[in-house]
Amino acid sequence: MSDTNKAFDRLHDELASWRTKIDELRLRGHLAKREVVEKVDELETDFERAFVSSREKMRELKTSAGDEWTAVLLSIESGWAELKKTYDEASSRETKSKD
Repeated sequence: MSDTNKAFDRLHDELASWRTKIDELRLRGHLAKREVVEKVDELETDFERAFVSSREKMRELKTSAGDEWTAVLLSIESGWAELKKTYDEASSRETKSKD
């Protein structure tokens, strides 16, 4: 085999190696994206659950009277705090995932 053919074969092998590295990098990127999507989906579920809970507590408040009203109001405020916490966590994770 001539030196030119050997050099060509070496370059071909090197090019194939780079193709493999690029494909692996692309796969890692897709897997990372999938992981982020799964985390966002999980946070969205938590956020939706907190939202629905708060909405239900608001409905209870509407139909409550007297001493019950104070208890329901405290429950709603707790729900708002939970909703804010969930939203802040989601926002924080989204910001961290972009870094």
